[in-house]
Amino acid sequence: MNRISGKKTGLRKKALSAVLIFGACIALTGCGLVDMPELTEEQSALVTEYAAGLILKYDITAVGDKLLTEEELAKGELEEAEKRQKEREVKEAAEDYLAKKANAGKDKKDAGDSSSSDSTASVTPTEQAIGDLADFYGMDGFDVSYTGYEISYSYPTSGEDLLMAMDATPGKTLCILKFNVTNNSGADATFDMFYRSPNFYLSINGGEKVHQQYTLLLDDMAASNDTLLAGQTVERVLIFEVPEDVGSISTMSMQAKNAEGLKGTMNLY
Repeated sequence: MNRISGKKTGLRKKALSAVLIFGACIALTGCGLVDMPELTEEQSALVTEYAAGLILKYDITAVGDKLLTEEELAKGELEEAEKRQKEREVKEAAEDYLAKKANAGKDKKDAGDSSSSDSTASVTPTEQAIGDLADFYGMDGFDVSYTGYEISYSYPTSGEDLLMAMDATPGKTLCILKFNVTNNSGADATFDMFYRSPNFYLSINGGEKVHQQYTLLLDDMAASNDTLLAGQTVERVLIFEVPEDVGSISTMSMQAKNAEGLKGTMNLY
């Protein structure tokens, strides 16, 4: 007897054993050894039908009303083996990726720890001092210069963006940072800050950092994707919501972060 035939016979034996046990339980009802109600003729027919279904359930050679040939069984086993192999390969690849990622993170941390002695008090090893945001975000041919700030409960208060004006939430006020963006490339060029996934954080008087507000304003620098003429300068803003009782400002700094996670700090005031 070959392997497949042996497997079929074993499964049939298991099914027949289950049926025989079930039948024995039914038989015992007539001897008074098991407290079970007597089955009617209709119930006995149902039990017989169930037993037949049980045999088919454990007969791997049957699919519906059709019997599988040994060739079809062998093909199914081969496909199942290939599926298990692919699952093992995917699992191993995932484990390998996670291990490499963990080691890379450890190496990066060790490198940062080893270089900490060379850092200054104001800039961490993963940060740099920013002089021009265009350079930090790799936009050659552009110049971005900070021109000042404004504190207001709403922005803008006039102009074509008025319908999209922002209002500060209760207990807060808006700090609007203003920048001049100039195209120095000598030709028309696109200032595409938006596609560089920028993140900006503002700290006033050494307080907690707050993230810039997301807006639909046409002059929002974080959302800019504008074509500027050669030599053209436009004003762009970044808006932050800060505590209403901010009071007088003695220091102000802004942290920028790019899509690769590089951070830089710009001292504004």
